[in-house]
Amino acid sequence: MPQLSRPTFHWRLLHQQLWFRPAVWSGIAVLVMALSYSADGWLPVRWVPKLRPDVVVDLLRVLASSMLAVSTFALSMLVAAFASAATAGTPRATKLVVADPRAQNCIAVFLASFIFSIVGVIALGIGDWGSSARFVLFAFSLGMLCWVIYAFMQYMQVLSRIGRVGHTIETIERAVGEALQNHVRAPLGGGRAAEAPPVGSTAVLAARVGFVQLVDMDELQRACEAHGLTLHVAVRTGDLVHPIAPLVYVHPGVEPDSEARRALRKAFVVGNVRTFDQDARYGLIVLAEIAQRALSPAVNDPGTAGAVIACMTRLLVRPMQRSPRRKRRSTQTSSRAHLTQGHSSALHTTRSLATARAGSPCKSSCWATSPRSPRARGGQTRAVPLNKRRAAWNARASEMAPQDLASLERDWRAAFRA
Repeated sequence: MPQLSRPTFHWRLLHQQLWFRPAVWSGIAVLVMALSYSADGWLPVRWVPKLRPDVVVDLLRVLASSMLAVSTFALSMLVAAFASAATAGTPRATKLVVADPRAQNCIAVFLASFIFSIVGVIALGIGDWGSSARFVLFAFSLGMLCWVIYAFMQYMQVLSRIGRVGHTIETIERAVGEALQNHVRAPLGGGRAAEAPPVGSTAVLAARVGFVQLVDMDELQRACEAHGLTLHVAVRTGDLVHPIAPLVYVHPGVEPDSEARRALRKAFVVGNVRTFDQDARYGLIVLAEIAQRALSPAVNDPGTAGAVIACMTRLLVRPMQRSPRRKRRSTQTSSRAHLTQGHSSALHTTRSLATARAGSPCKSSCWATSPRSPRARGGQTRAVPLNKRRAAWNARASEMAPQDLASLERDWRAAFRA
């Protein structure tokens, strides 16, 4: 499970909203207008060429009248493209199509230029603008015009692709590929495999009905250290939870109070729909839905199904071609506590915690390394790459007796399988 903090997750969700970039850029356009008005105080008049007062007003009026029509046209075309993506692909992919950065940038440019022009015309009518301020406003207006022309050409390229099945598959592939790469870097969320929770554990239940969108492992780590808990996390991202479904189990020995329960629930983000950020399985399900719809009798498009199969193959093969560097962690503790995380009673993970009191070094680790040949630097152990493992094995095997060679080979084969 890839590690993703709660603020980063909410920022990514906000950044994907269609209104976010136009709102930010429109605010920047208003600030540029204020900067132009203050140019009389910092730009000398002798540096400013002569400019007729009506030139700036005419340019801003042309921008305002044209950008209103362009913005309306751009939004209507985007709505049609979103509907086409939901019909030709799957409705679950519409969220990623809406979050396309190029389409959002074009809409943001059109709306920002419209607001800039409207505010400029109003400001010129009610304010006392000097020669320097008018010249700076004229320069910004020319820059805005060039920016609109460039954005319109980009928007033509966006309209030629957005909403098509191929573009939808590529968008999903990028999102799922990022989630899978993060999962390969931290497949267990920074922990280890664990079994079912011990008998007598206390369950912390979910507060609402929805899908688990995020499991903040760092937040769980801080909650465990603050309250002295040992946890067994029972859900993964994408699981459906309800008020009688346990999120975590607290191991026997410490009874969590209300504050501890709130801190543990805070580490889980539960929403009405599944997301692609930490849930790579959801992306594969969406791709399968596109292939199933393409093979239905109403569509009968085996080419799209073949493209989805090729996409899934790339997604599953690419992480295996890039071996992650797994680090072994050791902490200075006097006692050991573990944070376990997993899915129901199947695969679980464990994470070492640090207590407040320092003592002897804890030899537990989050990642399995090569047996009998660790590289320790500064109290940490780093996994040895596969080719270097084989070279070290050959060098050591040449110096060993035959009776010890079989035992060493079994150890190394077990390490390679892990």
